[in-house]
Parts: sequence; structure tokens; C-alpha cells
Amino acid sequence: MIASSPWNPSRELSFGDMIVAELNLRLQKGQLSPVIYSKAIDLTRKVQGQLEHIYGRSSRGLSTAVNFIINKCR
Repeated sequence: MIASSPWNPSRELSFGDMIVAELNLRLQKGQLSPVIYSKAIDLTRKVQGQLEHIYGRSSRGLSTAVNFIINKCR
């Protein structure tokens, strides 16, 4: 019996993972406070499916989604 696993077999980052990576980059650059970063990560993980459906198909979807998440956490 093959059990399903939580990782993506194609090894591509999901849209939520790309948002988290961008948030991490902004935290390292000092553009985000640790409190907002923590809230943004939690919110991203909760609504990553909806974010992908709304912003995932546009050319500037990643930056728009990151800005949306940050604005919701402030």
C-alpha cells in the first residue's frame, strides 16, 4: 500500500511557499518586523489555496499577494 505524503512530488514550490520565501527575504532585509512576519506566515498558511486561485495566474500575482498579506497583518 502506498501512503500519501505531504510533499509535492514534482519538487516545485507551491504558491504559498513562494509567498513565505518572499516574506522571509523581506524580514532579512529589515523591511518587516518579526511580529508582522509571524502573523503573515500564519495567515499565508491558512489561506494559501485561496491566494493561489486569486493571484496565482497573473504575472505580478506573487508581489500582489505578498502586499495583500502584509496589509492584512498590519
